[in-house]
Amino acid sequence: MKKIVVIATSILFMLAAPIVFAEESDKNISNESSIEETTTISSVDTTETESSKKEDGELSTLKSIKIRMVQIYLANNYITQAKHDEVISRVKEATTSQEVEDIMNELISSVEELSGFTYAFSEKYYNLEANIAAAVEKKLITQEQAQTFYDRLVIASTLDELSAISADFHKLIDGGTTGTSSTSSSTTNSTSDSSSTAETTTSTTVSKDSSEAPKKSFLPKTGELKNVMGMFAGVFITLSAVGCLLIKQR
Repeated sequence: MKKIVVIATSILFMLAAPIVFAEESDKNISNESSIEETTTISSVDTTETESSKKEDGELSTLKSIKIRMVQIYLANNYITQAKHDEVISRVKEATTSQEVEDIMNELISSVEELSGFTYAFSEKYYNLEANIAAAVEKKLITQEQAQTFYDRLVIASTLDELSAISADFHKLIDGGTTGTSSTSSSTTNSTSDSSSTAETTTSTTVSKDSSEAPKKSFLPKTGELKNVMGMFAGVFITLSAVGCLLIKQR
């Protein structure tokens, strides 16, 4: 009777052992999953914060540009002081880039001459800015000389002022014989090359990320491995006990 009780107790112990091992393994896996989820959430929050800061910076820059244009419109007598103050106040209170653009489009459409003036001023300004940068790159002028022209550009409010800056610039580099278009073309080509390089770099990065996709693991999980080991151990010990009992009875 004692032998039967011992054997029954051993069998119950061996059957319970895999369950205990499996529960402990499940707890470990659960903890690991919780840590991974926390890390992922933290990463997403960081990305959203950085994106928000970038958008705020872009909106602030856009507002500064548009406010400067409104000031230029006033300097050229296209709008009144009251209209100037109203538009600038609305631009400052805008919360999105689209809202800023809508305010400016509304202003331009309300004055017939503004559309043509805005195009002419912007084209002359940005072409001159690009020509100055190209001259520095080609070492036709120094960085200090370029900065002098940039400082004049920032405060220029009329087409005549831009023309005066352009004349002084060409007089400095070659006596005024080099046209704006040739330097602008060179700058455009340089910009195109930079864009091509950036696209190539982006393509390489995407390919690398794709090739490093995580591989699926076919190995048994920790809980499954312990469960199987516990079952084998239980069967082995149980068979050994039965064998010893049979030998003694003989």
